[in-house]
Amino acid sequence: MIGGLGDDELNGGDQDDIIVGGLGSDTLYGNDGDDKFYYEPGHIDGTSKDEIIDFRASGNDLIVGSQAPSSAYNRSLIHTDSSQFGSNYDITSNSNELPYVFNFTNDLTTAIAESSSALANHFTGFSISVSGSGTNDFENESMYISVGDGTSTYIWFWTDTNNHHGMIADSELEPIAKLSNYDNDNLTGNEFVFQTISGV
Repeated sequence: MIGGLGDDELNGGDQDDIIVGGLGSDTLYGNDGDDKFYYEPGHIDGTSKDEIIDFRASGNDLIVGSQAPSSAYNRSLIHTDSSQFGSNYDITSNSNELPYVFNFTNDLTTAIAESSSALANHFTGFSISVSGSGTNDFENESMYISVGDGTSTYIWFWTDTNNHHGMIADSELEPIAKLSNYDNDNLTGNEFVFQTISGV
C-alpha cells in the first residue's frame, strides 16, 4: 500500500500489511495484523510527519527503515533516558555501542514533543561522548530520537552534523511519525527494524 507525493490517508486490512506513506504528512491505519510502516531516506524531507493512528493496537507493528545508518560504532537497539533534560551517554562505558534509538521517557508537553527547536532547547543535559578519546567527533552519526507527551510518541531522525559535538541542534532533527495513543514508555527497541522491501 503506497501513498503519493501529497498528504495521504492509507488504511491497511486484516492481514500483515506493508504501508508506505512516501512524501507528505500522511495518516496511516494498520488495522489488524502485524503491519510494517516503511520509510526510505527520500521519504524524510525535514518537515512532513506521518501520523500512525493505531500502532501496535492489534498486532506487532514495526517501523521499518530501508537501510541502517552507517556508523563507526557497533549499534545497540535502544537506550532509555528518564531524566528531565537528558543526560550524558558515554559510548566507552556502554560496550562501545551507539544505540539506534534514544528514548526519552520523561513526559514533555505536546508543544515541545512536536517541535525541533523546542526539543533542541529542552535537552540541555543530553550529550554523547567517548571517554578517554579526547574527541566528540561523530562524523555524521545518525539515530532515532523518541519522545512522548504521556499519550503519544513522537519519532525524530537525528544526524549529528552541527560540529559533530554529540548534542542535538534544531537543524539536525527531521520528523518521521507520531504514534497516536502509544506511550513511548512501552518502547523496547524491537519496534524498529532495518530491511529493504522489494516492490515498494
